[in-house]
Amino acid sequence: MKLTSLLLTLAVLVSGLALFPSESRAADKRPPNIILIMADDLGYGDIEPFGQSKFETPSLQKLADEGVMLTDFYSGSAVCQPSRESLMRGMHTGRTQRQFNTERPLRPDDVTIAEKLKQAGYVTAIAGKWSLGTGGTTGAAEAQGFDHVFGFRSMRGGVDRYFPEAMVWDGKKKPYPGNVDGGRTNFSSYELREAVLGVIEENKDKPFFIYFPMILPHADISPPQDMVDAFSGRYPETPFEGGHFKAQNAPNAAFAAMVTILDDTVGAVMEKLQAEGLDRETLVIFTSDNGPVSVGGRDHLFFNSAKGLRGTKDTLYEGGIRVPFIARWPGHIPEGASSSVPGAFQDIFPTLADAAGLKPGPTPTGRSLLPALLDPDAAMPERPLYWALDDRKAKCAPAAEKGVPRKAHSEAVRLGNWKAIRPDCNAGIALYDLSKDPGEQHDVAAEHPEVMETITAIMAEEYAPDWR
Repeated sequence: MKLTSLLLTLAVLVSGLALFPSESRAADKRPPNIILIMADDLGYGDIEPFGQSKFETPSLQKLADEGVMLTDFYSGSAVCQPSRESLMRGMHTGRTQRQFNTERPLRPDDVTIAEKLKQAGYVTAIAGKWSLGTGGTTGAAEAQGFDHVFGFRSMRGGVDRYFPEAMVWDGKKKPYPGNVDGGRTNFSSYELREAVLGVIEENKDKPFFIYFPMILPHADISPPQDMVDAFSGRYPETPFEGGHFKAQNAPNAAFAAMVTILDDTVGAVMEKLQAEGLDRETLVIFTSDNGPVSVGGRDHLFFNSAKGLRGTKDTLYEGGIRVPFIARWPGHIPEGASSSVPGAFQDIFPTLADAAGLKPGPTPTGRSLLPALLDPDAAMPERPLYWALDDRKAKCAPAAEKGVPRKAHSEAVRLGNWKAIRPDCNAGIALYDLSKDPGEQHDVAAEHPEVMETITAIMAEEYAPDWR
């Protein structure tokens, strides 16, 4: 009788587990690996899934076919360093300490997504361009939550980003003798690709977060010559004589080569995940740090790099800040879908934390976009997106307390389909209806005083730089 009772009890318990499988696995469920790949100066229309037709990007097309594209996603800024701080700290550039490129390092109490994930048991690594603090400072990547650091701490000081004489390599300096005195033996992007593949292989039994801020394509287009030759004769060319950026005889072919190397790298990462059996356990996100450049020799208009949007890097018009965004996470994110929910770099921190099961709530100005990725048809509550872009040379309003200007050199707001921009601190605010005018050609501010009142209040509220 006792045996019969025991068997009946066990049967009930087993059936209960079958009825509630998610609860039964919750205790030992491993959080997803996360790989965040960020291109450098890649425009909204520079890859095939977002309309590029002058060359192919099959790996990124496959990523989009197997995941979700956010069509209305924005970088943190129109330039490099503020954008990266926005991403790492989960706040828009009205609240970061950077509104322009500066060597000011992150501080000890600045919390990054790497720190948050490391505290949750993730192995954390960065491979590429950090630019938020050099070695020995409080802003060094190692001091901001990264276990493994490969690449460049800073791009200042005449560093050759593509054929460097040395790079930081997991706490040490890795020399490249073949690149000394103008040699071109070791291409940095190939080296960094191998670093990422190595981190995946060495940590396949534990959750990892890899931040892969590529140095591709950038304005200083200098790929290996064999890659340039592969596109020789395909495009009209005007040789670039150089100056701040390297000279290039065939800048359009060189640009296509750079994006092709980027695409090949994404493909290599995805193949490695599959080879290690981590394909379905890894959330992969791809985006860019700002819009395309109009310097360096390549013809951004020929490639339609901004996809018809107004402006390029260094401006807060759509072309300067709207960027590609693709997310893939098999079994969680649907395939071949897209969402028009607006988002920006400050949302990446809470999104990754949410995916990792941390659910820390919104960061100071960001929110998780995971609901839009899991269900691209779902709507999310409307909220404003804000950008501030300062220019150290601009003569703007007098400084207020602690040296903070009373208003930014340039600022922008997106609220629903409305996009407002003040392109200069001494200019008025223009208003565009992106649903009818995505190219921002027709200023309708005078026709919508109630919208302008709201926009003006948002700008006044959101510009509070963290310059302590």
